[in-house]
Amino acid sequence: MSATSSFTEAWLVGPFATKFYTRLYKPPASTPTRAVLVFVHGYLEHVGRYEAAHTRWASRGVAVFAYDERGFGQTALGKQKSPGAGYGRTGGVTERMSDIEWALRHAREEVPGVPLFLMGHSMGGGQVLSFATRTQTPPSKEIIQSLSGVIASSPLVRVVRRAPSPIFLKILSLLSKVLPNVTLSTPVQDEDLSHDPNVGPDSLKDPWIMGQGSIEGLVDMLSRGELLLTEGYRLWPQKLPVLILHGDQDMVNSFSACKDFFGILQAPDKSFVEYKGMMHDLMTEPDIKEKYFEDCYSWVDKRVPT
Repeated sequence: MSATSSFTEAWLVGPFATKFYTRLYKPPASTPTRAVLVFVHGYLEHVGRYEAAHTRWASRGVAVFAYDERGFGQTALGKQKSPGAGYGRTGGVTERMSDIEWALRHAREEVPGVPLFLMGHSMGGGQVLSFATRTQTPPSKEIIQSLSGVIASSPLVRVVRRAPSPIFLKILSLLSKVLPNVTLSTPVQDEDLSHDPNVGPDSLKDPWIMGQGSIEGLVDMLSRGELLLTEGYRLWPQKLPVLILHGDQDMVNSFSACKDFFGILQAPDKSFVEYKGMMHDLMTEPDIKEKYFEDCYSWVDKRVPT
């Protein structure tokens, strides 16, 4: 384990004996810890991209626990990775939901006695919505009941470019049963991320990002998005607040599908923030990145006892 000025990093053994690269951001000693947030990153990403944002959360009294997901970032490529780990080898829904529950339990142990929140971006946004609406275990009812709120940023309900037809998705699903770890080239177009001209090129140069995913992981990611529209919308825990944020010019994940999901979502405490003219990577959009953070933070702040 090693520490920097803003976070502590550690390799932790999680579900199915997988070693995860993790970061824990705690508020400075002079700032009371008011809540803890577990963050789930997007497709092809890693938690290092969020260092500035997570440091800012901590500076405002919200601790953050984040991990490179199974099959991505250092969890897949780092020197301390598990034997058999590989880029894109994400497993399916059981593995991914187990990983989120593990992260929530770990965060609760590391930062006890404060409200617990769950946030995800893009693929991670779709995952946290699926986590809250899944009727099978994982997750456990106890961990869902322990949550004070869920935030989904640019969540994957449906993709925009190269969206698979139902027939093609069915074929992929069948292939995933026999060839789960075969990877396909599935890069995200760098020009679709942000109006900041540096974001796309920086992503292409990032040593922890590769433009490929496993058949099993892709099927799981895409099919769970569809399930939100057909089943998940009516399964939301009635006492769990949810915030969804999306730019209407997102060319990665469909804004309209996300808005449709929100419209039918049966949640008493639900909020939707629309950013007109904005693209996918809201935390880097020059015109609204400050507002985006404040929208997220103020929503959490209102749900934390004073």
